[in-house]
Amino acid sequence: MEKVPEKKMRELSVAGCEMIGEGAVGKVYRLDDETIIKVFAPGVPLEVVQEEKNIAKNALVAGVPTAISFDVVKVGESYGAVYEMLRAKTLSAFIKENPECAAEMGKRMGRLLKDLHKIDVDTNKFVDVRGLFKERVRRMEKFLSKEETDKLMAVYDCLDSRKAIIHGDFHPKNIMYSEKTDELLFIDLADMGFGHPLLDLGATCLVMELFGRTTPERTPHFIGLEYKTTLEIWENILSEYFDENDIKEAKILAEIYGQAKFTLFPVIIPHMPKNDVMGFLMGARARGFLNKDFDITPALKPTVKF
Repeated sequence: MEKVPEKKMRELSVAGCEMIGEGAVGKVYRLDDETIIKVFAPGVPLEVVQEEKNIAKNALVAGVPTAISFDVVKVGESYGAVYEMLRAKTLSAFIKENPECAAEMGKRMGRLLKDLHKIDVDTNKFVDVRGLFKERVRRMEKFLSKEETDKLMAVYDCLDSRKAIIHGDFHPKNIMYSEKTDELLFIDLADMGFGHPLLDLGATCLVMELFGRTTPERTPHFIGLEYKTTLEIWENILSEYFDENDIKEAKILAEIYGQAKFTLFPVIIPHMPKNDVMGFLMGARARGFLNKDFDITPALKPTVKF
């Protein structure tokens, strides 16, 4: 039987295209008024790119407001994923141009995230985020004491099982805003899965508040906004997501899960040298989750209802 030749992958160039976003593994460019492309860093395998495209497709089917995914292409020595995006910009860029909108957009983000967490998904099509983090804890065991490992595992073990969809990296740089339609759309769905809402809120707390506590000058690199603006947005996310009486406890819980995720960075960031890992953990023991005085009790006995 004659072998059917494989379809040749389309090749594109982003020369002269506007870069509208940048993350840990790639950059997002506007190809034209109707499409954007996420170009992954050199060395990111094709399978990873295709998996993110499939997640986006499954998310759209599940009812997540996101862009239609088209195809995977070659961009020089890298791979890219092409998406529909009609005359939109990142919410981060919009707020930077319109700082008076920060509080209102924070509230809209809170409603958007709360609505996202109401979506129950087919667990066969998405990763179990709690299971993923517990596996990361096990991979960290060789660097940690038994007490530290148990402390990390405890905050994930106490979460009840949920089918709620989790974005995994929710912040203004990962949301597109269309001024024409006044719509907010999720992008960068590589970390999307299912699980407890605190897994999302912790990740957002990490990038919106915790990163900037010691080095606020680095916040514009991560989020594209000044630290004081990200704090304003974060406060409004919480005020819209939670009842007024629950906000104080919710902030504490979000910090616990944000600190836990940060502690696991050595196994989240690929190929971190051992010396860097040990230096990183020294900081975590001095002032972070692994510090003996860092209290995880609120996570073990929460009263906030989700």
